[in-house]
Amino acid sequence: MPARLNTNGWKVPATLDQYLNLRMPAGLSPRRPDQALAALDGGWAALHVVHQPTATTVGMGRRLGDGGWYFHVLDMAVLPDHHGRGLGDPGRIADEDP
Repeated sequence: MPARLNTNGWKVPATLDQYLNLRMPAGLSPRRPDQALAALDGGWAALHVVHQPTATTVGMGRRLGDGGWYFHVLDMAVLPDHHGRGLGDPGRIADEDP
C-alpha cells in the first residue's frame, strides 16, 4: 500500500480528529480534545502521512524547537498496518524542511 508524506511537508499538521484517532492505535496515550488542540497549536512544525488510495491519514509527527539549533520530534505515530515502511524514520523526519 503506497503512502506518501503530505505534499506540504512540515507546514500541515494532522487535524484535531486525525491526531486523536491516530494516538491509541499507534501506541500513544489518549488525549482530550483540549490537550490535543494545545499540542497542535503549540508545535513548531508538524506533518502527517496520507495513504493515497484511501486518503486516510496513517501517520503523523510534530517538532518543538528553539528555531535555530535544537528541536525534538514528538508524537510520532504510524498505524500498525503501515509499520516497516520508513514512515516514522527519525532520519527522514529530521531531514524534512520545516
